Amino acid sequence: MEISLQEFFDLQPYELDKEQKEKMLSAHLGKLTEYHREYCGLYKKLTDGIGYKKEAINTYYDLPMLPVRLFKKYDFKSVVGEQISKTMTSSGTSGQQVSKIHLDRETSLNQSKTLVKICGDFLGNKRRPMLIIDSQ
Repeated sequence: MEISLQEFFDLQPYELDKEQKEKMLSAHLGKLTEYHREYCGLYKKLTDGIGYKKEAINTYYDLPMLPVRLFKKYDFKSVVGEQISKTMTSSGTSGQQVSKIHLDRETSLNQSKTLVKICGDFLGNKRRPMLIIDSQ
C-alpha cells in the first residue's frame, strides 16, 4: 500500500487495519532505509557490514535493526550542516552519553503534524487550558 505523505496526514490515526498499516509501513521504511544508506556513509557501512540486501526485504520486519547504543557512540547524519534545523537528544540519565537525532525542517514539521494528529484523536481539536510548573 503506497500513499503520499499528504494522503497519510489525511488519514485518522487508527483508521487502517493491521495489514494495511504493515504494507504502508513496509513501503515507507524500505524507502527510508535506502535514503539513509545513500546520504549517511556510516549507516551504509554498517548495513553493508551486516549483509543488508534490498532485494531480501519483503516487510519492515526484515529491515536491519540498530542498537540504540549506536546513536550514543556515533553521529549518524543523513542531513548536512546547514539543513539541520533541530537536533533531538536523549535524556542521558545516569551520566550516560546522549543519543542525537538530526532533523531537517521538513521532517521536524512532519513530526509536529503527526503529534497534533495523534493527540487530537485523544483530546479533541479544541484548545485546552494548560498549566506547566517547573523547577530545578
